[in-house]
Amino acid sequence: MILKSIINPQLSKLVKKGVWIAIMTGVVIAIGGGLSSPLFYETSIDESLPGKLNEIEKGLTFEKFVSMEDSKRQNVVDIMPSEVQDMIMQKAATMSKEISEDITSDDEIQVLQSGEFEGLVGHDAKGVAKILKISDSMYLRFENFQVTNGPDLRVYLTNNGDVKTGIHLDKLKGSKGNQNYLLDGTNWQKYDTVVIYCKPFGVHFGQAKLVDTDVNTMEDNQNLFFTLQGDNHVGMLDNTRLDAGPMMTYVDSNDSGSLILATSSGSDTLYVFDSSQEQVTINVGKAPKGVKIHPDESMAFVANEGSGTISVVDLKSWKVTKEIEVGKVPHNIRFDSIGTIAYVTLQGEDKIAIIDVDNLEMTDSIPVEKFPHNLDLSPDGSYLYVANIGTNDVAVIDLEKKEIIKRIKVSAGHHGIDVTNDGQRIYVSGIGSDKVNVIDAESLELIKQIDVGNGPHGIRANADGSKVYVGITGTDEIVIIDAETLEIEERTKVGKVPFWLAIPQNP
Repeated sequence: MILKSIINPQLSKLVKKGVWIAIMTGVVIAIGGGLSSPLFYETSIDESLPGKLNEIEKGLTFEKFVSMEDSKRQNVVDIMPSEVQDMIMQKAATMSKEISEDITSDDEIQVLQSGEFEGLVGHDAKGVAKILKISDSMYLRFENFQVTNGPDLRVYLTNNGDVKTGIHLDKLKGSKGNQNYLLDGTNWQKYDTVVIYCKPFGVHFGQAKLVDTDVNTMEDNQNLFFTLQGDNHVGMLDNTRLDAGPMMTYVDSNDSGSLILATSSGSDTLYVFDSSQEQVTINVGKAPKGVKIHPDESMAFVANEGSGTISVVDLKSWKVTKEIEVGKVPHNIRFDSIGTIAYVTLQGEDKIAIIDVDNLEMTDSIPVEKFPHNLDLSPDGSYLYVANIGTNDVAVIDLEKKEIIKRIKVSAGHHGIDVTNDGQRIYVSGIGSDKVNVIDAESLELIKQIDVGNGPHGIRANADGSKVYVGITGTDEIVIIDAETLEIEERTKVGKVPFWLAIPQNP
C-alpha cells in the first residue's frame, strides 16, 4: 500500500503528545488597504459599487456590508436591487484567502465519512470533506479545498443540502486550502451533506455528500487506483487524490501498491508515485496511453499512440532507455507471467505486436480485426483475449497457433477487459454503452450483461476475484459488482471521468 507520506502528508505527521491543530497564516492576495472583515482581501476595485451602496444607506461600503450583524444586514438586503447583489457577488469572487491547517495525533486518525465537493448555482467548488475521529474528538476536515469566494460564506451540516434544518458550524475559514472544524457537542451523525452557504443572499456555493467509510474494507479500497481524466488526478476510493497532468489515461501499480505509474496523454508524460520518494515525471513519446510494469519491477513499458513506439522506462533511474518501433497507433500492453514476452495492440494496423523483452525488439505480429483496443491473458499464458472497437467483440487467440479460435460479441466499445486471476471469468466493459459483459472463460460464452451506467471503461477484479470494480465515465462513479451474484453492490462518486483502473496483484 502506498505510504501515507505520499498520499496524504497532512495526516502523516505525528506530535509527541495529544491532538493539536497547527494553523499556518493564510496566504493573502491583496492590493490596497486591509478590510474590516477577516474573510475578504481586496484584489480589484469596482468604482461603481460604493456609489450604489451609498444610495441604499448613507456611508455603506462593501466592507461594512460584509461585517454587519445578520439582522441589520438582512434589512439592507431586503431593499437591495438585484444588480447591486450581483456586483457584491462579483467583487467577493475576486478576493481570496488561503489557509493551511494541519491535524496530527499520536492516536489513530479514523476517516468515518467522506465526500467530494461540487459547485452549485454557477459557482466552482472542489476538494474533499472528511469526518475524522481522533481520540475522543470529532472533526470536519476539508482537504485540497477551493470554492468561489462570496460575501460571508458559512459552513453547514445538512440533510440533502437543506440549511434551514441543518446546523451552522462556523464561518468559512478560507476560500482555499486545508481546514478543520470541531464537531464536539454536535449531533453530526444526523446529517449527510456539507454545504458552503452565502448567508447574506441565501445562495448555496457548493456541497459535499458524505458517505460512510467502511473501515473493514478500507485497505482494499485504498489499493484501487484510477485515473480521473476530468480532474487531472490519480484517485483512490478513500478520496485520496494525487496531483497529475492533463488527460490522464492509463494507470498501473506493482503488486504491493507502493508504486503507481500513470500516463498523461495531454502532456506526453509518465507520472510516477513511489512510496520511497517524491513524485517523478518522465517525458515519453507522443500521446501515451497504456502503461505496464514488468513482473520483476525493473522496467515499465508505455505505449505511445502518436509516436508508434513503446517507451522502455528503467524503474531505478527513472529514465527512458529505449524507444521500440512497433507500428501505427499502439494502445495497450500485456506482459506474460514471467515477463519474457509483451503483447501490444496496434489499432492502426489491426494486429497484435509481439515484443521479445530480453532483446527489446518486436519479433512478430498476429492479425486481428478491427481496431484492437485492450487485451488480457489467460493465467496459464495459452490464450490472449483482445477487445476490438470496430467489431464490438472479443477475439480469443490461441498463442501456440497464433490464430483466432473464437469471437465473442459484446456491447459497444471502446472496451476495457480483465481476466480474473483464477481464469474463470472475463469481464468486458464498453464505453459506448451502459453494460459490463460477463464471459465464462471455459465455454467462451457471454453469460450476462450488467447495466452499470453510461460509459463504463476501466475494469478490474480484485486479487481473489470476489469483486469487480468499474469506472463509469458518464456518471463519475466507481461501481463495485459482487462477482458471485453479478449484482451491483455499491456506487461511489469519485471525481470527473474515472477512466482506467489498477489493482495490485492483478496484472
